[in-house]
Amino acid sequence: MPTVIGLFSPKFDGVSDFSDGLAAVNVGAQRGMGGKWGYISKTGGVVIAPRFLVAGHFHNGRACAMEETHKDALIDKTGNLNRLDDTEKFRLTTAP
Repeated sequence: MPTVIGLFSPKFDGVSDFSDGLAAVNVGAQRGMGGKWGYISKTGGVVIAPRFLVAGHFHNGRACAMEETHKDALIDKTGNLNRLDDTEKFRLTTAP
């Protein structure tokens, strides 16, 4: 049986599980490090272009993400940012 190499190259360097209809995807990572994260729909279309250092799972239409180091935010499904202060971060991480 012949071996075929190089027919296609992957579109993303990392992909998370789908949650709330979207999956985080990484572009530009090398050996599992770096790159930027964005989100795709279940059809594979880019919904939020890769621009985040960290991208969490969506839940109830929002996800935690980080555009800049130590600048946590909640994003909606269109990519709009809502910066979090320390009180909000504590509430989110301690919620049941």
